Amino acid sequence: MTTENMVTEIIEIKKDTYALDFSSVLARSWTRFINTFLPLLGVFGISVIIIIVAIIVLIGFGVVFFLKEQDVSDITNIILLGVLFFVWLAAVSWIMSVIHAMYYNALAHKKLFKEIWNMSVPKGLGLLGVGAVVGFATMGGALLFIIPGIWIGTLLMFAALVYTLENKTWQDSLRKSILLVKDNFFVVFLPIFVIGLAVGIIGMFPFLGIINIFAGMFIITIVYELYISLSQKYPLVDQDIRTQSLTVVGIFASIAGLAGLVFFVITTFLVLEFVAFDDIVASIWWLASGITQDTMGL
Repeated sequence: MTTENMVTEIIEIKKDTYALDFSSVLARSWTRFINTFLPLLGVFGISVIIIIVAIIVLIGFGVVFFLKEQDVSDITNIILLGVLFFVWLAAVSWIMSVIHAMYYNALAHKKLFKEIWNMSVPKGLGLLGVGAVVGFATMGGALLFIIPGIWIGTLLMFAALVYTLENKTWQDSLRKSILLVKDNFFVVFLPIFVIGLAVGIIGMFPFLGIINIFAGMFIITIVYELYISLSQKYPLVDQDIRTQSLTVVGIFASIAGLAGLVFFVITTFLVLEFVAFDDIVASIWWLASGITQDTMGL
């Protein structure tokens, strides 16, 4: 084989390795999914255990609180309940962000489970913030007749991945995701849409529910494979990060935040206007007592 033929062959192999057509992306994603299935399954198992423990803790606290016959009409107790619930929700959200990071680290690194956990824990809080920005921006876009939400959500598809695997701030993670996707929108959108649609159809049949678990892990693998492929296609993208504006992300996120605030104010006004406070407290007490009795088998 001549030197020219050898060079041509190497170039062709490299192109095939990171080809971005639909079938190639799915084929590489499936191979990676099979090779990392056990670590991914382990992360999923941990997430299930954490969710179960979190629910048990919440129910256990409710049982203790109501068995002590606390006066739920006392505004102090209501505030205390609200604060404790917020702390519980924040702790669970942080842990689930760590689990999210573990999925990506399990795909990217061939390491022991303990090492993957240690790598993911420092990313938990920041990843929670990245997820919040992406979620609010996507929600804000969706409020503008759906399509902008799909557009901004796809542009920010890699933000969590970049934040987890690269030493970047949350702002630069958003910027890099946009730079990688903006010229390859349908390359990123199509595989996720097709597999997501298939998962939605499967979800209509309860007896096939177990497949959704594996489909969810496969979708994460596709996102990771697309990120790797586009990073290889644009190796110098980091040089342009500072030139990428986040104005649209901020506008969409602000729209969602403002809409949420308006909804909260209107809902609170309607509740206070048409429902007496004592009736609200009585309803909460009745519901909580019923849950407590059902939990304890009384």
